[in-house]
Amino acid sequence: MRNHLLFMLLSLSLFLSMFRCTPDLNDPADLGTFPGTTTVVEATTLIESPHSYPNNARLVWTLEAPGEATAVNVTFDRLETESRYDFVDLIDQDGRVVHHLTGNLSGQSFRVEGPRLQIRLTSDASVRRWGFKITRYTYELVENLQHRPVCNAVGTSSEGWYWEDTGELIKLEVCTGQAAPTCGAIGSRSEGWYSETSLIVWAFCHNV
Repeated sequence: MRNHLLFMLLSLSLFLSMFRCTPDLNDPADLGTFPGTTTVVEATTLIESPHSYPNNARLVWTLEAPGEATAVNVTFDRLETESRYDFVDLIDQDGRVVHHLTGNLSGQSFRVEGPRLQIRLTSDASVRRWGFKITRYTYELVENLQHRPVCNAVGTSSEGWYWEDTGELIKLEVCTGQAAPTCGAIGSRSEGWYSETSLIVWAFCHNV
């Protein structure tokens, strides 16, 4: 009898724990972020030091990707400094030195989080080298799979296209009866969301 009662109590405890472990889908604490995917965008630039760079130099350049970028990858066409004495630092938007580079690192790529970075060249009082040159970089964008326009506020003065995930207004326009927007001009500078009649907004949308 005692063993039977113990078994019943253990079974009841297990049964109740199953309910405690089931998440409440209406509880904000249990809601995850919208799914997204990372897109890598190639870009060109021209940032270079003097060739050869001067002694006692402290030169700074800024590379800025679009504000939505989550990271920047810089590739050095050529990078030559006096090893262990002259340096090229890659500094993130918060002022942290992410990469402290010296010597010959031509052709190598380095990643810095955020849309903006500084490139700083410092040299000592002797021995000059070629320096560096950058003509290309890539930046990363995280595309929200729910970030698409929808027709909202139908029949009011606020009728138009709104972002589905945030509810933010994109464009006031009579959109009642129009088909769902489509992602057009993929891979070009005109890539974006289009209605049946016009462009709604420029955006990277080919993964949505």
